[in-house]
Amino acid sequence: MKRSIWLAVATAALVTTGVAAGYPALAGYNAGGGAAASPELLAGMQRDLGLTAPQARTRLDQQEAAHRVLGSLDRDLAASSWFDPATGKLTVAVSDADSAARVRAAGAVPKTVTHSAAELSGIARNIGRLAEGGSAGVAGWGVDAASNSVVVSVYDNVAAADFTARAKALGTAVRVETVARPFVQQSGVVQAGDPWWPGNESNCSIAFAATDSSGGRHFVTAGHCTNDANQAAYGKNSSGTKGEQLGTSNVGGSRSVNAREGDMGVVAVNSANAWTLSNSVNTWGGAAVSVNGVAEAVVGTAICKSGNTSHWTCGTVTKVNESVDYGNGLIIDGLSETNACSAGGDSGGAYVMGTGATAKAVGIHSGGGNGCGQSDPNTIFQPVGEALTKWGLTLYTGGSTPTTAPPTTGTPTTAPPTTRPPTSQPPTTAPPAGRTFTSTQFGFIPDPGTLNSPITSTATGSAAGTVTVKVTVSHWCGSDLEIALVAPDGAAYPIKQAGGSCTSYAGGTYQVPGIASPAAGTWTLRVTDTKAWNFGNLSGWSITV
Repeated sequence: MKRSIWLAVATAALVTTGVAAGYPALAGYNAGGGAAASPELLAGMQRDLGLTAPQARTRLDQQEAAHRVLGSLDRDLAASSWFDPATGKLTVAVSDADSAARVRAAGAVPKTVTHSAAELSGIARNIGRLAEGGSAGVAGWGVDAASNSVVVSVYDNVAAADFTARAKALGTAVRVETVARPFVQQSGVVQAGDPWWPGNESNCSIAFAATDSSGGRHFVTAGHCTNDANQAAYGKNSSGTKGEQLGTSNVGGSRSVNAREGDMGVVAVNSANAWTLSNSVNTWGGAAVSVNGVAEAVVGTAICKSGNTSHWTCGTVTKVNESVDYGNGLIIDGLSETNACSAGGDSGGAYVMGTGATAKAVGIHSGGGNGCGQSDPNTIFQPVGEALTKWGLTLYTGGSTPTTAPPTTGTPTTAPPTTRPPTSQPPTTAPPAGRTFTSTQFGFIPDPGTLNSPITSTATGSAAGTVTVKVTVSHWCGSDLEIALVAPDGAAYPIKQAGGSCTSYAGGTYQVPGIASPAAGTWTLRVTDTKAWNFGNLSGWSITV
C-alpha cells in the first residue's frame, strides 16, 4: 500500500532565502491585512502569543514589511537585525553614522551600540574555545544583537562559576543569564500523529521530505535520532502507532551528525512498499498548509512548531546562531531557540513560517529545556537548510512524487559546513542552450575546508583554450579563499589565490587560460577557505566552454 509522509510542521517567522545580496520578500503573501493567512496559523498565534485575530494579522503584515526592508540591507547589517513587536519594525544594531544612515534609508530603525558585530562574534568564538576545556553548569552561549551582548546561559551558577568568570574576562559585552534547567535532546514514546521509529527505539518526528539529484526519496530529521548506520526506519499505521518499514536511516553511516557541526540526519525512503512524499503540513486538525521553500528565522518574529507529542505550538524566535551545551561533552553550534513549548518525541519535527497556502521550512527540532505546561518554555532547533546542503538534497515542494528509491549505501555529496551563515537551498537550474552552463546550487564553504560544486556540460568537441567562469560568492574575508576549476579529465586550473587584504568578497568573472580538456563532462568549481574565523557561501557559478 502506498502512503504519504506527512510533515510534522507549523508556521510563522521572518525569513531569508539565502541570496547573498539580500533577503527577498515572501512569495505568495497577501500583504495589507493578512487576508491570505491560514486560519490554523492565526489560531496558533492567538492561543500561544496572546493575540487577537486582528493583532495576529497585523503582526504578519508587519513582519512581511520588515522582511522587505531586510532585503535591501547589506548582509553585515542584516545579521545584526531583529524584529521589534512593540514597534512592528525591523531594528538594526549599528556602531557608526554611515551604517545608521543606510539603515534609515532602507526603512529600518537604527540602534547605536557600543560593541560591533565583529567584536561580539569574536567573543562568542572564544567562549566556544573555553568550552572545550569543560563547561559544567552551562546551557549555551551566543550573540544577542538586541542587547548588544554575548549571552552565556547557566543553569547551575555554582558549577559554572569558573567558566563564567573566564567568559566575563573576555570583555564587557559578556552577559550571564540563568535558565531553569539544561537543554536535553528529546526522544519519546509511541504517540498518535506523525512519528517515525528508528529500529526498536522510541519514536522521533518527521521534519521535511526531500529528494536527491537522482530523484531518490528522503526526509530530514534530528541527528540524535539517526545515530545508528543502516537502521530500519518505520512509519505509522492507521492508528498512529508503529507500522511498516518505510526506509533506512543513516545510509552507509554517513547521513547523521550529532556534534559541533549540527543535529541533523537523513532517512532514505527506499522500502519496496513505496511510500510517497508530500509537502503537506500537518496542522493537527486544521486544513493542510504546503511548504514551498527554505527560510531562516529572525529574532523577534513569531514561529510555530509541530511534533508528534506536543503537536502545534507557537512562540517567538529568541536566539539564533547559538551554541548549546547538551552535557556529557556534547556541544552543538549554530542552533536557534524559541519559546514555543515542546516535549519528548518531538525530536526531528519541523519549524516553519509563512502565510496563506504556503509556508517556508525553517528548522528541525533538536531539544528543549522547560517543556509544555512549565513557565518560560524554551526549545532548540537546527536550521534545515544546512542539512539539505550537506547531503545534496532539495526540499520536496509538491508535484509528481519521485518514484526512484535512493540507494541503501552512500556518502554525502557536499562538504559539511563548520559555521552558521544564513541558510537556503535554491535549485540547480538546467543549462541554457549553447556552451554556457550554470548552477544556482547554494552551499556553505567550510571554515576552514573545501566546497566542490559540479556542473555537467553537454557541449561537444574540445573546450576552448580559455574558458570563462563567473562565480557568485559571499564571504567575509576574500583573502582566505582559493578557487580552482577542475576539468572533466581531472586537471585543475587556478582561478583565485588566497592572500591580500581581508575584505568582503562577492566573486567575479574570470578568464581561465591553458585549458586542454573535452568540453563534455563534469566541471567542478573547488572553493577552499584556507583559514578559520571568517565564513561564507557559494550561491552559484557558470562556465562557458
